[in-house]
Amino acid sequence: MPVTVRDALTMEPLRRARLVAGGDGLDREITSVNVMEVPDIINWVRPGALLLTTAYPIKDDPGAQARLVPELAGKGLAGLGLKPARYLPHIPEAMINAANQYSFPLIELPPDVSFNDILHPLLSEILNRQAYLLKRSEETHKRFTAVALAGGGLSEIAVTLAEIVGVPVTVADSSFRVLACAIPGGVVGLTKGDFERSLALFRENNGVRGLPNSLFRKETLLGGMVVTQVVQPIRSSDSVYGYLSAWEVERPLKEEDLVAIEHAATVSALAMMKEQAVAEIEKRFRNEFLDRLLTGDYESLDAVVARGRIFGWDLTRSYAVLLVAVDGLDEAYLKGLEHGELRTRKLGTSVLQIVESVIHSGRHDAIVVDKGGRVVILYHPDSTESCVAATRRLAESILRAARLLLSDATVSVGVGRLYPDVSQLRFSYREARRAIDVASRILGGNCAMHFEDLGAYRLLARFSDRGELNAFYQDTVGRLVAYDEENGSDLVRTLEVFLSCNGNAQQTAEKLYVHYNTLRYRLRRIEEILGVDLGSAEVRFNLQLGLKVKRLLSY
Repeated sequence: MPVTVRDALTMEPLRRARLVAGGDGLDREITSVNVMEVPDIINWVRPGALLLTTAYPIKDDPGAQARLVPELAGKGLAGLGLKPARYLPHIPEAMINAANQYSFPLIELPPDVSFNDILHPLLSEILNRQAYLLKRSEETHKRFTAVALAGGGLSEIAVTLAEIVGVPVTVADSSFRVLACAIPGGVVGLTKGDFERSLALFRENNGVRGLPNSLFRKETLLGGMVVTQVVQPIRSSDSVYGYLSAWEVERPLKEEDLVAIEHAATVSALAMMKEQAVAEIEKRFRNEFLDRLLTGDYESLDAVVARGRIFGWDLTRSYAVLLVAVDGLDEAYLKGLEHGELRTRKLGTSVLQIVESVIHSGRHDAIVVDKGGRVVILYHPDSTESCVAATRRLAESILRAARLLLSDATVSVGVGRLYPDVSQLRFSYREARRAIDVASRILGGNCAMHFEDLGAYRLLARFSDRGELNAFYQDTVGRLVAYDEENGSDLVRTLEVFLSCNGNAQQTAEKLYVHYNTLRYRLRRIEEILGVDLGSAEVRFNLQLGLKVKRLLSY
């Protein structure tokens, strides 16, 4: 609770002072008191100082009088106390106008009051309040240290902070998913769900990109009312683990409350780092088990089911495998791009959080595991809709969330088929891998692909003899691609559209925005270059397959 100019004017002997101008700046904080004895005082003052003067150094210099207030306001001073009786007949109009313009308190001091009479009580009050804040800070530090030493987690930290500040407190992860919530007994009518909905709305409307790195305030809709949310990022080095929020429901927070929030954020960072370390160990064991599960490297089905129960997995049911990965991340890492390893880790964490958030908010029945930069989802679909429809819906939900929350990357999703037995999960996993390879590499990424939608790529992706694939490509469309490269033409694009229109020339011309006769000329040139008859269904099939092989060979 800092001393403001408003507070100072209620203290003796300033109670008898007169505020001449700058009334809009009465809430400026006073951190020190100084006396102006030389004309160049502006070089020695500090922000937050209340400057006292008789104006003697500038009594004969109207220009200096006019410049004084703007210069002091520009330096961030709290205000100016002036005794004009001795050296100035009155306070200059220029100073009054400037004080009002800059909302800078200009105070006329009583003529019978010495500067010492003002300095001593005001500095004593400032020191007393600073000592009070220091004492409160030490007490708060001891409370949170006790919580940490007792092994308390985020819930205990939130409860302790709520008791100290007297308002609701939430701790959320970096995607604003609530991890802990504490509502003081005096706050009624609010539930944890209200805070979850408020934070979810904030995430959807604003995302988490570009948030300040230090404490900030924002107006938030909570339980049907607008309240101020005071947000403190939970940080360690360059990493943001989450956000601690205190909600000004019953009262505004004071300065000592903000100090308590900072202490709570520090302890929360330690708790999150501890949880992360434990999670890393659990993750390693889960990944080892998942590797065996997805490759079929296990002794018996009963042993797999029993081991799954340790992780809380029910492996007696049917599952489909979905894979989620950042597009191009493997290639960027292998090329040794700057900060590649750090970026890989951060993006992997973000994608995992996005997937877990979608699974949680959509109440999907799924097992989620982070496996070497790819998120593996074992999905048990709702029996009320087909598996293909359910998995497509989940994949699209993940894509929408990723597009909203990732600023510098896109993801792709590969979906395998549903298998009734856990011993067949390896088949669904292989299918999901083929699907995501096509989605990310051949189709350009930022999309979802179900194995059943791969079409000819289901066969081509399994073809191991790339020499034979290249020969087929050269025999079908290779010469046309070479012609385009040599002549700067666009006949390959014309062929692609023509084949997608099932050989309908009129429809193709409309899609390409060209005259029908122009299209007929292009089609004749394609037939001449390739030595084929586009009227043959067999020829069109082979050319279409050749174009798909072209895409496959490009990656």
